[in-house]
Amino acid sequence: MNAEREEIIIHGASAPKILYKYRNWENLYHRTILTDREVFLAPPSTFEDQLDCRNPIRYDILTDEQIIELYLHQSRAVNSEFTDAQHLEFAVRWAGLGLLRDSKYLEKYKRKDYAELNEQLGVLCLTANPENLELWHKYSRNSREFAVGFRMEVLFEFLGSAGPVVYVPQLPVIMPTPWHDMTYQMRAQLYVKTQKWAFEEEYRTLQFSGTGLSREERIVKLPSEAYEEVVFGHLSSPKKREKIAEAASASIPHIKFRLAHYDRGTRKIALVAL
Repeated sequence: MNAEREEIIIHGASAPKILYKYRNWENLYHRTILTDREVFLAPPSTFEDQLDCRNPIRYDILTDEQIIELYLHQSRAVNSEFTDAQHLEFAVRWAGLGLLRDSKYLEKYKRKDYAELNEQLGVLCLTANPENLELWHKYSRNSREFAVGFRMEVLFEFLGSAGPVVYVPQLPVIMPTPWHDMTYQMRAQLYVKTQKWAFEEEYRTLQFSGTGLSREERIVKLPSEAYEEVVFGHLSSPKKREKIAEAASASIPHIKFRLAHYDRGTRKIALVAL
């Protein structure tokens, strides 16, 4: 088994100034992003991608020698007064219990770990691309609705850590510490998805709470300064645009509006100011 660290690059240095959320005005909960300036930090269990945030730490592929090394590392972390001989005795005793060779125990541990993550983590999924036809189709009723542009600098002051999702052919193997540290484990689990989802071009914000996030705590009210613009889909009706613009302007007086235009020849979208 190759336990070498795989590189996962988070391109935070070149993060865009504006990030977008595609919405559907026909969904009453989606309207509050404008009317109440609220965003919802979703638990991973609500994601369509069943692998998202579910890539487990691979205790199951440790060799016998690595199991001893794992318990030695844990003993040194919690038993600072132990001698080397005592650390080794601790490691051999725990390895002898066979927990990391018990598939039922590992499956139970994996389910418990994911359940805790699901309660403690809130995610806001965004994209830097307001001209993404697939996103307009999937999340905004085939371009009949709208997208909201947020000012990243202001947004992230309220929503915790953030970064782009990395898309890979196969999810990376995540090893326990000491082979992979907690930072790598977090990035590999929460910011990496398979290439099937690359069309989303996703940036995401993450907010954690050790005691768990209630539904009320998952709803974050943003200041008007966090908003830049509303983009209307190229198939949105004038009546729909008027209704959305009226609601947005009442809540965010400075907000701008643009309309997506679809070029059938190039099959691309261009945005024009309204």
